[in-house]
Amino acid sequence: AGRALLSLLRCAEEGLSAKMPPGHEARRLLRSIITNPALIVGTLLVAGLIGLVVAGDRLTTANPYETHGVLMIEGKIGAPPYAPSSVFPWGTDPVGRDIQALVLGGARRTLALAFFATLARMAIGALLGAMAGWWRGGWLDRLVHGAIAVWAAFPVTLFALILILALGIQQGMSVFIIGVSLVGWGEIAQFVRGQVISLKPQPYIEAARATGARTIHLLSRHILSILLPSLLVLSILEMGGVLMLLAELGFLNIFMGGGFRAAIAETGQMQSVIYFFSDVPEWGALLANVRTWWRSYPWLGWYPGLAFFLAILTFNLWGQGMRRFLDD
Repeated sequence: AGRALLSLLRCAEEGLSAKMPPGHEARRLLRSIITNPALIVGTLLVAGLIGLVVAGDRLTTANPYETHGVLMIEGKIGAPPYAPSSVFPWGTDPVGRDIQALVLGGARRTLALAFFATLARMAIGALLGAMAGWWRGGWLDRLVHGAIAVWAAFPVTLFALILILALGIQQGMSVFIIGVSLVGWGEIAQFVRGQVISLKPQPYIEAARATGARTIHLLSRHILSILLPSLLVLSILEMGGVLMLLAELGFLNIFMGGGFRAAIAETGQMQSVIYFFSDVPEWGALLANVRTWWRSYPWLGWYPGLAFFLAILTFNLWGQGMRRFLDD
């Protein structure tokens, strides 16, 4: 009976394929892409970000680690921070490092951090959500629900800040991945849990269970595989959310490695101003001093802020475009 049913299904499939024009699928796919400007623009911008990650530090001849003291620029003697000029197109920071080199060189570190933090978020959320949905009403479901409720009671930025400082900000990227992923898995878990609850009673799941398939096989092959398109879109959108969180933490002087503090005497003031900076290029660290310095030296925040804005816009556009494309 089973072989007869499979034979009928193959015949029906072959009949449908015979009726469909040869280039119909290709034209339909091309039409879905052309009529989806968010996907086109987002894909181009993602390609640009990948190029920035691979070769960003080679797009400028300046060294992001080199500091400059008193210099004569365009006939005027001055001290850092230098305003944008022919020597420093995007200006320098208060310790004399080229902002352009810092932004271009920091793309690899910042985007890599966001990528790995997003992967960790998705892995934790998908795993806990799938198990909670499969054993709905059990102790694990109640535990996951309680954890999500506790997490939701805290502002995400504040909670991430506390976790990173508690784990030790000097530990570098690993601490940020842990902190950022632990505060963002709840929404993913809720989504996956709801999908698992709706899919579990489906006839094909019951049929697989009747053949003796184990729970891990059912979850991996018959449920999570169906959710892959939705999880792909969600992960792209989460990438933008993680970048936003990193920008907010940088604004609060929380950035990879913790960096250093320098007391810098500002012109016209009797007291020195504390400047936070990192010894490695990173976008969040470049936003650390915006609150104090943006009136006097606005270029310190323009370019790292624009880099964050474009990266977040890129993943939001790409995610929306990808969702529409997969729906089509």
